[in-house]
Amino acid sequence: MTERICNISLHKRIYYATIFIFIYIIWSISFTQIGSWVSTSTQYTLFTSVDRAIPFIPEFEFIYLLCYLIPAVPVFVIQNIAQMNRLIITFILMNVFAFSIFILFPVYCPRPEFAVNSIATYLLSLEYSLDKPVNNFPSLHAAIAWLVFFSCRERSRLISTTLLLIATGICIAALFIKQHYIADIIAGILISWGIYSGIEYLAHRRASNS
Repeated sequence: MTERICNISLHKRIYYATIFIFIYIIWSISFTQIGSWVSTSTQYTLFTSVDRAIPFIPEFEFIYLLCYLIPAVPVFVIQNIAQMNRLIITFILMNVFAFSIFILFPVYCPRPEFAVNSIATYLLSLEYSLDKPVNNFPSLHAAIAWLVFFSCRERSRLISTTLLLIATGICIAALFIKQHYIADIIAGILISWGIYSGIEYLAHRRASNS
């Protein structure tokens, strides 16, 4: 059975926007609290020779900042209520899984020292002060960016291409501003894809059996 399409009204979109804001507040508090917990624990680093070879370029912060805007995209793009509900479930499960790893395997990513002498370096210094160098593996910013791409890519080719470029850009930028290791990015993408695919498979299987 093909899943019935149910367009989302403006009232319903406001409702979902409120839910996402509430989830984001809880997410921010939990992320910060876990960071405080693991700050006194044994921490690990995941440096590779490739990570060391990637230069530090503060200007990539302009691209990385898109990670704070892209979570809002599904509220405006997704047309199916059932799909929106699955996205919320996927997001919650993905974060619970990642938070568990943060606690069990805290990864620390040392950051370079730099002079704050431009807009890029000012924004990056603000980024560093708000997002402490723990809770790095997996990268939730990478995971969320790719989850948005996975969930919205069927809307149109333009939206799919744009979100793919943004998700890729965020991942690359994270490496150049030394916010994450390559392993963090890969793990974030894989967790996002795995949980998203699992939820979609179960939903489609349930629909075909009904």
